[in-house]
Amino acid sequence: MCGIAGVIGNLGGSNSIEEFEAMAKVLERRGHDAFGFAALDYAGRDLRFGKLSLPFHKAIRSDEYKSFRSFVSASGKPELVFGHTRLATHGGTGDSANNQPVVYKDWIVVHNGIITNEKEVKEGISSDICALPLDTYASVGFLSKLSDSADTFDFSKVMRAFNEEIKGANNFAIYSAKWGLSILFSSNGSLYLQNRDERWYFSSEKRALPLQEQYEATQLLFPNVFVYDHRNTKGGIYDVTKEEISFGMPESSAPLKEVTKVQTTEYTSHVNVVELGRILESEFRFVSDATKNVKRCTKCLLPSTFPGIAFDSAGACSICAGYQSAKPKLSKNDLYNRLSKGGTQDKVLVSLSGGRDSCFTLHTVVKELGLKASAFTYDWGMVTDLARRNQSRMCGDLKVEHLIVSADIEKKRKYIKDNVSAWLRRPSLGTIPLFMAGDKHYFYYAEKVKKENGLHLNVMGENKLEKTGFKTRFAGAEQSGENSSMAYSMSTSNKLKMLSFYGTEFAVNPGYWNASLWDTFTGYLSYYVYPRTYLNLFDYVEWNENVVDATLKRYDWEYSPDCETSWRIGDGTAPFYNFIYHSVVGFSENDTLRANQIREGHLTIDQAKALIERDNHPRPESFAWYCDVLGLDAIEVAKAITRVPKLY
Repeated sequence: MCGIAGVIGNLGGSNSIEEFEAMAKVLERRGHDAFGFAALDYAGRDLRFGKLSLPFHKAIRSDEYKSFRSFVSASGKPELVFGHTRLATHGGTGDSANNQPVVYKDWIVVHNGIITNEKEVKEGISSDICALPLDTYASVGFLSKLSDSADTFDFSKVMRAFNEEIKGANNFAIYSAKWGLSILFSSNGSLYLQNRDERWYFSSEKRALPLQEQYEATQLLFPNVFVYDHRNTKGGIYDVTKEEISFGMPESSAPLKEVTKVQTTEYTSHVNVVELGRILESEFRFVSDATKNVKRCTKCLLPSTFPGIAFDSAGACSICAGYQSAKPKLSKNDLYNRLSKGGTQDKVLVSLSGGRDSCFTLHTVVKELGLKASAFTYDWGMVTDLARRNQSRMCGDLKVEHLIVSADIEKKRKYIKDNVSAWLRRPSLGTIPLFMAGDKHYFYYAEKVKKENGLHLNVMGENKLEKTGFKTRFAGAEQSGENSSMAYSMSTSNKLKMLSFYGTEFAVNPGYWNASLWDTFTGYLSYYVYPRTYLNLFDYVEWNENVVDATLKRYDWEYSPDCETSWRIGDGTAPFYNFIYHSVVGFSENDTLRANQIREGHLTIDQAKALIERDNHPRPESFAWYCDVLGLDAIEVAKAITRVPKLY
């Protein structure tokens, strides 16, 4: 989920530090939360490393980094430089133990990815390392277990065991002082390597490598693993399933001399989830009782509080009357022909949020269509750790490279906080989508990443049954027509109506005139205005919830502990805004999804009614997380929402 880059070999007296910084600069967009760096003088076992809770472009101005830079630039000294741009997935960046590089005993490691079986790996290790929070420590502990007491490093055997044990999409740059070896390992292909006169450059993305024109880049993917022997100053890539490679212990293997550590404090959440749960559950019960007599459609169960709804003499609603089936008119074979470009089998880009439909799309493209793919994620700060782990499961099992663009998450969350705070001062159902404005840049970056990597098509998994309609209606606009399952497909006149509505809301609520304004505006352009070219899987494959869920179980796909559904569990905003909608109008996205499933013949009315009741239950743990990462008081926010006037 982060970015790793570095140089291995004789770096002294060269421009290697500039090349290293150029790679890190390119990879900064994979992670802005922290920057870590390490360099080693092999002969003197002199290690310099730092972990700064700053993005790369700020970290390089620090005194710690300037000292490190001088060390690397000194003639004849370093033989490796590792760098890590962090997208925080395990613990906050304030605690040095959560940041990288990991330096433990005789090991230096930088890691991109998520070890999805971290707990199981640590349970098999008898070591103090198990108490450390970062999942990377599980990999270091496992390597230590296999090799610390050995007289010979059985490289091929160890790497096979490592690949078997460490699950998920994971990429490592590893140095062992005991064995005098540097190792590069990838389980999904998100690691590229380039060699110039036994100076080896590596990076999470091919485009970051410094020698684009002169030297060919190699994509690493197990069973091909790179190892560099610092004693002989030689490196190479080996297929560890076909070649048995081993190394003896160096004559001198003195422990590393550690220099430069950065220690700060960790922020701890103090949300009383039990009390919060009582408030949310009490509101849910109140709404359930208060809406018992609200009129509902006899066909789809949508209530009379749905904006603009009307009922005929039989009690059927106007939404049902205008509904157009989501069943695809094209086939999976048609999709294959579009993606394979007549059999050339070029790699395609698959959007991967970590939600169920995007994961199912990646599975379909790779496993069922047999096509080459790269996955793309735009992480805007509300992608949950659960979603990130599911991304890792999918990319690891399918051996798919994972391209990531991470926003400045701290800044994005500040924007969300400002807009939520403004909304609470003057609630309006039509402006709730402002909470999600920060994710709308996805389309801009999808096009950018596609071009950067020479990929000809982008595939998404937009489930047409997720069309809600009510969010735009609350903002004075209308989604209608066969191609309007997503709000960005609205007519120009409806987009202008929406802009007019927001202009009025901004005029009467000055709280919206905050630092997020430019981000919101550019998000609107990315979502509603900029052209995009992509294929939607569900224009070719019928969406069926049971099929999707059954498919994902093959990947040990993870569900949220605070709900039973697989929908919206990777989106940190959904439990929050759906609680608001249910509280104020007595329905949420869950109602519209089930209504569409009824119309498609996937559910009976009784089945849908039970699922709506189940899925509209509040999710206190997720609600608490949302408020916590934004710096809002979850208890006070929940109380404020319950005081918003009801529309039933």
